[in-house]
Amino acid sequence: MTLPDDTDVRLICVLNGYAKGADYEMNASVQVVTVATDRGHRDATLPPLDAANAFTYQPLAFAPGTTRTITLTVLVVDPPAHPDPAEGPVSATMSEVEVWTSSGGQLPFLSGW
Repeated sequence: MTLPDDTDVRLICVLNGYAKGADYEMNASVQVVTVATDRGHRDATLPPLDAANAFTYQPLAFAPGTTRTITLTVLVVDPPAHPDPAEGPVSATMSEVEVWTSSGGQLPFLSGW
C-alpha cells in the first residue's frame, strides 16, 4: 500500500479470514504476516481464528512511525477448520486492513481493500 504522503502510522489492524458469516471455517486464515514499512519490518502472529474473534480486528506488530509504504507478506497460514471440498482450493485471506495515524484518523481508502 502506498500512502499519500509521509504518514505517522501508529496502528495497523486486520480482519483475519473470510468475514462472511459462518463460512470463515471453510477458509484458511493468516497466522503469521510480515509487516514492512519504511522504518523496517516485523513478523506479526495472529491468534487462531475461531467464533470468538472471527469478526474482530487484530492489531499487527510493526515498526511505528513515519512511512510512505506498508507491505504485508503472508508467511504462515492456518488451514480451515471445516474445508468444503466442493469449494475448490482453500485460500487464506485478510478481509480488511485498517491503518490509523498519530492524528487519530483512519486512512479510510485502505479499509476493505
